[in-house]
Amino acid sequence: MRKASIMLALALASLLLCQTAFSIEKTVAVNKSVKLEVGKDAPWFSGWTTDDKVFTVRKALDDPKVKRLALVFFAKYCVACRPGIKKLAAAADKMQAQGIQVVLVNFQDKPDEIQQYLKSLSANADGPAQGGAPNSQQNVGIPFTVVLDRYGQSNRVFLEPTGDKVVLPRTVLIGKDGKVQAIFGEEGDDYVDRIMQGN
Repeated sequence: MRKASIMLALALASLLLCQTAFSIEKTVAVNKSVKLEVGKDAPWFSGWTTDDKVFTVRKALDDPKVKRLALVFFAKYCVACRPGIKKLAAAADKMQAQGIQVVLVNFQDKPDEIQQYLKSLSANADGPAQGGAPNSQQNVGIPFTVVLDRYGQSNRVFLEPTGDKVVLPRTVLIGKDGKVQAIFGEEGDDYVDRIMQGN
């Protein structure tokens, strides 16, 4: 009888522990010991997407169709991020055909706010956003995977080049070999071309 009581108590404790572990909010993980530099290995980066899947840089680069990865950091308050995302959406098919996977990384907004932001971008676009990138169904006309960084874990490595101020917009290009090819914040007329050329 005592053995059965102990086993039941252990089973209940395990169940409670598992439930607690699964209720912890999902966030981004970044290797903060690696410095972001062109020509060097990209910092390890992973996070949860808007459609509740795990995204990792390594997994994305392991896809044989992906030749280059563009991490595009944005936030809803970033007015300068809007034109760049629209340009990327308009060129999605062309980039995908060249093996370029664009991943939008949202900085500290809530999931419903992100969806409203993306919806406003597609509604204000010059034409309908096209493209068939994975995980695009949830992103209201924007054909890219969107990773959530609700707690700003990416800021020290990816967004604070001066160490004290978050800089947006910010695009980090990562080659098939996992090395950083380019880092830029300006999203001028040649933005898509720079991503396609890797500089």
